Amino acid sequence: MSDVSKSKQNSPLKASETEEGRVIYRPFINILADAIFFAFLAEKDQCPENDPPESMDYFSYSRMSILNTVFSLECAANMVLAQTELPAALMKKMERLPTLEKYDLLLFIRNPRKRIPREKSFVQSISELIELRNNYVHPKKQEQESELLEIDNDLPPKNCTTLNERIL
Repeated sequence: MSDVSKSKQNSPLKASETEEGRVIYRPFINILADAIFFAFLAEKDQCPENDPPESMDYFSYSRMSILNTVFSLECAANMVLAQTELPAALMKKMERLPTLEKYDLLLFIRNPRKRIPREKSFVQSISELIELRNNYVHPKKQEQESELLEIDNDLPPKNCTTLNERIL
């Protein structure tokens, strides 16, 4: 058995392929699995008496789930774009397109009469996730009023585990 087929067979990374004797790593499955895993952790970490949850872990898990969901969408589009036979210079430009525009392009390549239905709720939800990711990665200066809160030594509630407690 060749080294390439052996590494492919033993690898937990399902998203790989061989190309001219090399293994090409495609991280889509791993990124999607991370998105699902962090969503599960966020849901599990909600403290029952907190509405909304105040655990920092909850917010970290939620943020990571959103980021990985958007990463997986872009990764999938890039993987499909890589399978097209576009010239390398054009491919570089296509990779810089926003995520939904990549899907529009891919759909156009497949069927020139079709477009992504931007009015559909699932596409609007994807747009909102992308907007959340963009606002997080490219923050704009925002000013808002806030008041100082007294620190309560009983926070977080006893049945919630903080990240510091997990590390210690």
